[in-house]
Amino acid sequence: MRLRATFMIAALASIANAQLPVRFDCVRDRFESADSASLGAWAALRPSAVVKRLEGLRLSDHWSALADSLRSIYSTPPADLSGLAQPERDAIIAQLGALAADLEPGELGPAQRMSKAATDRFHLSMDLGPPLAFTLFDGIPPTQVAVGASTPDATRRSVCWLAFAASDVVQLYNMPALAALSAALSRRTQRWDNFMNHGYSLLPLEMLVNGFYHRESLEPPSAQLILMHPSAGTQIVTSFQSFRDARREDVLALEPIGILGYNADRSQFGGVSLVATFPSSNGIGIGGMLHLSHLGHAAYIVRPKDADGKRRGALLMSLDVYHYVSAAPDKFKELKDKAVKECKAKPIDCLKQLKP
Repeated sequence: MRLRATFMIAALASIANAQLPVRFDCVRDRFESADSASLGAWAALRPSAVVKRLEGLRLSDHWSALADSLRSIYSTPPADLSGLAQPERDAIIAQLGALAADLEPGELGPAQRMSKAATDRFHLSMDLGPPLAFTLFDGIPPTQVAVGASTPDATRRSVCWLAFAASDVVQLYNMPALAALSAALSRRTQRWDNFMNHGYSLLPLEMLVNGFYHRESLEPPSAQLILMHPSAGTQIVTSFQSFRDARREDVLALEPIGILGYNADRSQFGGVSLVATFPSSNGIGIGGMLHLSHLGHAAYIVRPKDADGKRRGALLMSLDVYHYVSAAPDKFKELKDKAVKECKAKPIDCLKQLKP
């Protein structure tokens, strides 16, 4: 048993030692932090150094030339791809050609780089094994390139460093679009939050009429129809000739129909509606209500004559009770979540649809 345990320990140690060069060559933090003197001629081939060397091409918008430069750099000594089978070398050449095509729109200017994202074809996937291995073009037919302990050192390093450098180029190409998407998506999310937290409440009938169950746009609405909307309010009844006869009445208010419009970020709204009031005494009043977002909701009400035969009007101040007693409808939350998920799934298409 002791001999068997010793053998197993020795075998594991041998596997670990064999994996050390693989980890160094294909785990970026390890070789990027290595001392340049210890790397010798390879120091200039580290992805960070290569991307910096190609900065002139990027800044002058010669994006497609970057793919050709990567091919040249990582096939020139000390780099060496000859340890790969011919189909694997052909796959690298083909994917670099595809990368050049992806980058070509960027040569028309920064704005064009936002019209279509470049694909990160050179992502390395890791198989912990044992044995430890790294695969390039995993899931991309027809040929994948796998490197590990059995791959010649120069070839393994060339493949992994090329992969990181190519991914860096793609990331730099996509960066303006991703930054713009992040900013625009943040503003879209804020518009939804503003609409749900500061907008005029909608009851089920209003939700249905406003068409939220069939919305195609992933933006919160810029206009809102009011329909049979109840609220609580207080009206000041007076003849307006002398306020000495003014009195207060608590009423139930009902807005049969109205329309609201929202500002660009959905933080404020304004509009008008027809309103009827139902006091505990006397008859129904009719008037027009003005909605001014944070300033409130006020209306002038025409009332029937009082018992003394005088007709007195009323100033109504209404409270959007439902806004305070109920959370945002689940449908709003679903639409907001859908907007965010769609943008993450199709960032470039989403960027084209997003408002500033």
